[in-house]
Amino acid sequence: MSKLSYAQTPYKTFPRKECDPTRLGAIARLYGVAAMEPARARVLELGCGDGGNILGLAERYSEGSFLGVDFASEHIERARASSERLGLSNTEWVCADIGSYSPPRAEFDYVIVHGLYSWVSNTLRERILALCKRALRPQGVALVSYNVLPGWRQRGAVRDVMQVGARLTGGLDPDERLQSGLALLKLVASVRHEPSDPYGSYLREAVSRLDLSEPSYLVHEYLDEHNEPCLFADFAQRAASEGLQFLSEAKVSLMSAEGLGADVASVMRQLSHDVVAREQVLDLCRNRMFRETILCHDDLRLERDLKASAFHSLFFRTTYRKVSAGSDKQMFRELLSGREIEAPAGEISGVLAALGELAAFGSLASQVREAAARSGAGEISEADLVSSLLTLWRSGFAEVACDGAPESFALRQALGSAREQARGDGPVSSLRHEALALSPVEREVVARADGSLGEEALVGAAASAGHPHEAAKSALWRLGQLGFFKS
Repeated sequence: MSKLSYAQTPYKTFPRKECDPTRLGAIARLYGVAAMEPARARVLELGCGDGGNILGLAERYSEGSFLGVDFASEHIERARASSERLGLSNTEWVCADIGSYSPPRAEFDYVIVHGLYSWVSNTLRERILALCKRALRPQGVALVSYNVLPGWRQRGAVRDVMQVGARLTGGLDPDERLQSGLALLKLVASVRHEPSDPYGSYLREAVSRLDLSEPSYLVHEYLDEHNEPCLFADFAQRAASEGLQFLSEAKVSLMSAEGLGADVASVMRQLSHDVVAREQVLDLCRNRMFRETILCHDDLRLERDLKASAFHSLFFRTTYRKVSAGSDKQMFRELLSGREIEAPAGEISGVLAALGELAAFGSLASQVREAAARSGAGEISEADLVSSLLTLWRSGFAEVACDGAPESFALRQALGSAREQARGDGPVSSLRHEALALSPVEREVVARADGSLGEEALVGAAASAGHPHEAAKSALWRLGQLGFFKS
């Protein structure tokens, strides 16, 4: 990562739901950390790029404050321009080198470091963790993403081929270097064409994957000077040396040994006293290549055995919807991917069916009990509900949040940044802090969703732009399910 590289190829940034304070805060609270309410939080992002990851947060949490730091002046200028265009008064943008920057001490509830740690020198990696320690308030949490071994070792082979190809141009133009790197990758993959050749098979898979990737990502991931994956245990040790401890992964489903067999489950039980060792073994078993790790101060006593009381103040949701039900099983479909799963009829599938949109724990408990009464099932206790939610959360079928829908948004109002994005051709940001690909009619609906139109008027406006009325109506429903509007 260098200033020249970023000046030549600005890195496009988008929302990542793993970076959302409502998600980070909920996970922290489950482990006993009194994380700040996102609505009033102070958030710092190191390596903020052009602000795409925190602009939507600043829109949602108008009473919070957001500071973005990046060493590329081009990025900071674009972030400032976007803030002004959106009328945001709670953002600040600083152009500074991480090596010399010192944030205010103990002033931030959330620190986000996405896409930076692995892509700088060893000295700066130490500096990043020291900055997290310095910036965090006593109950604050930091999210740091990075490439990990052993999984990234295979991608390192792709990087080696592409870097050799890039050098063949003899120049510095990033587009030429990228095209030359991809051309050599395709050449080597074509030569290694035997089906039994694992090297060739992996390169061919990489060609298919990279052909669909954002060019700026490819330039910085595969052609920049630095990209140093590490073992998770080494990362945790380095964090500990700076006074930070491992709290959780942002994707908690990857902390489970489910599906890895009885032998791995046995090892996990033996390592129950050492969470870092557990995580390292799981990385080896899963051949994991990327982590988004949540850290906190090392003087906090974490509650690894999650207590039922921790669930009471949280909100829950799922993107799975029940599509059919029988006496012994229920079928669910995931809204975005269309993936279908079959679950045995029972308490867990009953809770999943009741979840749907964002719901507070108390409201969800009432829904589950009412559904159980209608079906003639027995009484579901609070302990059973918590157990079911815990299973769904750890399995990746449910999400947790520490706040509800943003109060400042009208019922059919998308983010201002989303309305701008919808007029282009790239991903569009939802209120759940996700950047999603949308169809033309969905883009039309989002672009017009400024909060001034009701449901029928919004559908009519999209239809007047040339889209079929039924298609516009379906688009509005799906966008609501995906979290583009306040529910």
